[in-house]
Amino acid sequence: MILLDNISFSYGENNIFKDFSLEIKKGEKICFFGESGCGKTTLLRILLGLEKVDNGKITYNGNLKPSAVFQENRLLPFKTILENITVLGADTQKAIQNLNALGLGEYINSKPNTLSGGQLRRVAIARALSVDFDYLILDEAFTGLDDENIKTSINLISQVAKDKTIIIVTHSLKEAKLFNAKIINL
Repeated sequence: MILLDNISFSYGENNIFKDFSLEIKKGEKICFFGESGCGKTTLLRILLGLEKVDNGKITYNGNLKPSAVFQENRLLPFKTILENITVLGADTQKAIQNLNALGLGEYINSKPNTLSGGQLRRVAIARALSVDFDYLILDEAFTGLDDENIKTSINLISQVAKDKTIIIVTHSLKEAKLFNAKIINL
């Protein structure tokens, strides 16, 4: 469980959250919706510990390990696709299995600059799924993917993270519905 208790956060004079509270239960699928600039990505960064709240408290039930797919692919250009996934200790066999499931098995020894944008998104997804985690953050994770690759990616995520918490930001109600996620409008 993750509990946000009356958190407040601002960028200078710009208040993003004021006394915002939310309980995220273990295994829950949540999708944050809202207009651009309303704080969806900021909330994810807070949940990942990348931003500190101004006020309030965040409680994690236990020592929860996150994994994330950010809006940017964040791949190292001088590493192969497989090295990009295993550089932080992901299991090689698990990484290869996830790449194969996403249709990328033939590219494990390729560098990122040889892949398309959609292929790079799927590499970022494979990387997030190849580490040990308790909750998964997906920030516009399916941008640039066609419908077939979105469904394949969501199916893999649902299998790998079936009992884990998934927190999604997307502009697509269709994607939220494929996860059967609870929708929270910010």
